[in-house]
Amino acid sequence: MASSVRGITLASASPRRLWLARALALPIALKPVEVNEGRLPGELPSDMVVRLSRAKALAAPFDRQHSLVLGSDTVVSFVDGGEVRVLGKPGDREDLAAMLASLAGRLHTVYTGYALRDADNGGLVSGYEAVEVRLRHLSAREMEAYLASGIGDDKAGGYALQDRQFRLVEQVRGCAAAAVGLPLRAVWQALRTVGVTVPGRESLERACGEVTGMECCLGVNWAYAGLKTHG
Repeated sequence: MASSVRGITLASASPRRLWLARALALPIALKPVEVNEGRLPGELPSDMVVRLSRAKALAAPFDRQHSLVLGSDTVVSFVDGGEVRVLGKPGDREDLAAMLASLAGRLHTVYTGYALRDADNGGLVSGYEAVEVRLRHLSAREMEAYLASGIGDDKAGGYALQDRQFRLVEQVRGCAAAAVGLPLRAVWQALRTVGVTVPGRESLERACGEVTGMECCLGVNWAYAGLKTHG
């Protein structure tokens, strides 16, 4: 398949997703869309993020210069008393404090879905990355300062992996970019499969590391059992 340079319509208002998408070195048009982000009864977090990513990619308007439409969604999940709990963005500061308290010292999973729609031919590829993360415990004083900072107000689980001020994350295994908000490795691979010219692996690794502050998973020899892709 012949390669070509095509632009991306990013169906998101997230500055973090925009930072990461820029690592793909393609023209980007921002077209945020509103979808119902509620969880369906009994829905697995992996299914949830793929469903919402596809809904965003299908709902976003596009133009001919940006006919690759990219949707993404992130949730945080852990098992509590045999029940799968799913955390999205906190509703308020009280909710944020409760989220951080429930996650501190606990290994949990960040699920980030993606959906790449090729508006030229109707193709749609989607999937997700599952990233294991552990947060450190915050002192009462640190918690007060963190809540006042506003850093976690708009983030799934109430924290940011890339935060260099409080550094809540003490362990991560998997795609750091996915934990920030976009499965960059998976999207990079999906773009290559449809014949789009993308940066080389080393260039992407550098760009990813600059955003996340961590080593890009493309340069680490891990087995990513959590990566799932669907046509």
